Amino acid sequence: MKGGTTGRRGGGENRALLPLPLPPQHHNFAFRQLTAQMALSRAAATGARVATTRAPRPAVDTTSPATRARRRTHNAAARDDGPSSPSSPPPSPSPAVASLPALALAGATLGPILDGIHSSVGLQVYDLLPVDLGPLHSSALVPLLLAAFYVVLASLDAALEAFLPSSSPSPAPPPSTPVVACYAALAAGLTLSATLHSQGDIPPPTIAACLALFSAANWWLFDRTPRGLALAVLCAVVAPLAEAQLMARFGSWHYPRADVVVPVLFAGAGGAASSVGFVSWVPFCYCFYAPSVLQLGRRLRARAREEAAARQVEGRKM
Repeated sequence: MKGGTTGRRGGGENRALLPLPLPPQHHNFAFRQLTAQMALSRAAATGARVATTRAPRPAVDTTSPATRARRRTHNAAARDDGPSSPSSPPPSPSPAVASLPALALAGATLGPILDGIHSSVGLQVYDLLPVDLGPLHSSALVPLLLAAFYVVLASLDAALEAFLPSSSPSPAPPPSTPVVACYAALAAGLTLSATLHSQGDIPPPTIAACLALFSAANWWLFDRTPRGLALAVLCAVVAPLAEAQLMARFGSWHYPRADVVVPVLFAGAGGAASSVGFVSWVPFCYCFYAPSVLQLGRRLRARAREEAAARQVEGRKM
């Protein structure tokens, strides 16, 4: 009995240590919760696989056929031309070309006025299309001829400046010697020659010597470049020959007190004379005329360069 009682007591203690059984409804709730979590995980994995493997649906182009054709043409032009770049300003003409209108205008306006200094004392008498405006005795040809003289002389200077290796771009005249001073000296030289000529008793060689000294001083003050000296000498040689052609072939003007004879190129063609009378010291007038035209051309070219540089800077900013 005692042993049996003890055995039952020991068995009762062992049963007290085991966990209590859960009610049936608790087992059902846990199972349903676990099943729901597994279903959600399975659905999320299936959705991710579908999202990664499904190809995107192509967009439907609803534009008209004409619009699609224009779009294809634009895309083809963009591929041919490369990436678009900002619009650049149109190229500017060279400074030499840009200065030609102002040079021609100066020759056609200032030229006849300066030429009137000589015609007022009767150095030359115009026979073809004469024009008399008070003390100014000129011709309708003079503005055209002097405009051409200015353009040709300044263009030769620009060509030498650009193409001769030994030539460097000539700066504009310094503020102390503006172009106005060059033309004031030119008017003084023409007045000096006209005054000496009007005296009547001064030999032409004496006048020529005075004007040669004046030409040298004028070049030294306002030019002082080998190129300018060469062009001044060229004017002194070529301009009288050109005058001889105009006088012999067209009877444009004549020199009443000529003291030398200038040959005419291609004499006999068209009934032209073989030579014409000329004044020996006139070539020196062309010699001291050249620095004024050269400095005017250089100033105009320098201004054209500055304007072109300013336009380039504005184009970059845009």
